[in-house]
Amino acid sequence: MKIVSKPLSILIEKKVLYALFILFGVAWLLTFHNRYIEADECILGEYSYSFLNEGIVRVKSIPAIQDWDVRMFPHHRFFTWFGAAVIGIFGWSITWLKIAILPWYGLFFIFLYHYFKLQNISKDKFILAALLAFTAPILLLKSYSFRPDVLLMTEGMGLLYFISKYRNEKQVKDLVFAGAFAGLGLLTHLNGAAFCIAGFFFLLMRKEFKALIPYTLAGAVVGGIYFIELLPDNNFQKFIDQLTNWPTVNHGENFMGSGPISLVTGRIQKLLSEHQRFFWGDKVMGFSIIFFLSLILSFRKLKAHHTDLLVFMLVLVLSLNIFGSHIAERYLLFYYGPMAIITSLGIFYLVEDKTWKQAILTLSVLVHFVFSCMMIVKILDRSEPVPENNKEILSHISEEAKTLVPYEMIYNEFPTRDLYVYKTYEYLQESMPNKEMTQLQLFEKASELGMEYIVINRNLAADQGRWFHNWEIEKNSYYEEYHKDQKALILKKL
Repeated sequence: MKIVSKPLSILIEKKVLYALFILFGVAWLLTFHNRYIEADECILGEYSYSFLNEGIVRVKSIPAIQDWDVRMFPHHRFFTWFGAAVIGIFGWSITWLKIAILPWYGLFFIFLYHYFKLQNISKDKFILAALLAFTAPILLLKSYSFRPDVLLMTEGMGLLYFISKYRNEKQVKDLVFAGAFAGLGLLTHLNGAAFCIAGFFFLLMRKEFKALIPYTLAGAVVGGIYFIELLPDNNFQKFIDQLTNWPTVNHGENFMGSGPISLVTGRIQKLLSEHQRFFWGDKVMGFSIIFFLSLILSFRKLKAHHTDLLVFMLVLVLSLNIFGSHIAERYLLFYYGPMAIITSLGIFYLVEDKTWKQAILTLSVLVHFVFSCMMIVKILDRSEPVPENNKEILSHISEEAKTLVPYEMIYNEFPTRDLYVYKTYEYLQESMPNKEMTQLQLFEKASELGMEYIVINRNLAADQGRWFHNWEIEKNSYYEEYHKDQKALILKKL
């Protein structure tokens, strides 16, 4: 059995860890070039753009859905303001919006480092924790994506650091910072309320009763800013209506509950489904496997030396599950700070235990790196000069024409053109029989909404589950072919 211990021991040597950091770091940087645009980056960017220019949030590109194109109330307040600041300084550019996420990403690792330093844990363990988080496939993707995920991960790590610092040093200022980061989580995203709740119950479980007052006040002050916009007129009622009638089926019910009974049964069902978040797909599965193996196989030592960390992780998972909107892999990033720490500590404990456990753990780490490589390849494979392609495609259409486009085509053309995205039709499809909208039904609705042109780019044409696979157009009385080249097919209203 001594043979199986060697690979794990070699893997956690500083030289090996640094080499892996450099290797994956270079690959990660290469993925920045012509990085593809995720669907929500379109909507989130428009939140910020409308707030910057109109002082309210609306999504003009998604008409006919809950008056979002007039005003939208359930938006990510702090993230919206942050994006507005970026657009105000650098202009409407997807590249700058993506770059703006990187300082938050760096702050996560700063908090992670200071947590290890606070707990007097060796630098080797920090390096391993940082490497495992850095190479997590979902983070390779989200770290350069204009979404609130990384901000929330960093705010959660800030909460863990300051609440742990208070436990060590008993300074009230640390409670204020902990509460502020928890409140900022709520201000960033409604699911961030899980941080506020987790911090509260952590202090309660550790019998830090006096600490609850400054922590709660700080969290309430910062998090409460979220609701200021909802005070005038009947804005709060509009907020509730939009939130509970979200066009994605069951999203609103999962968040608010349609009644006391469904609220309780829904939460029980969610608790029983929490494992799905950890094993949703190859973006998260590898890291989750290492985490659970490390936690289970070294639980006694972790419990003996890091009880606070385990309690915090437990209450955070329960808080997000019970009070969060729904199970989704992107919300797993809420846990990635404590997960990385627990995993690193567990691996180092198991290196001292020369048993069969090390063989399993070594294999799981290698599998994790395989998933990391797969994600890098996927990103590079989808890379293309999106803004340049969009400009060329839309050059065939007058700027004033109402045009239906794939979501990524609003960058960087949105401010100068009248563009609308397919999200309207995806949402409408949710309410149709069998959740299926035919191509002819789409044409009919697009015509009704006044779309003069429809753009079908290569990505949309390549998707077998969408309306225009291989640019196939059914005979119809609404639109005809206007222009076609290697990049797109453009239809014009008859």
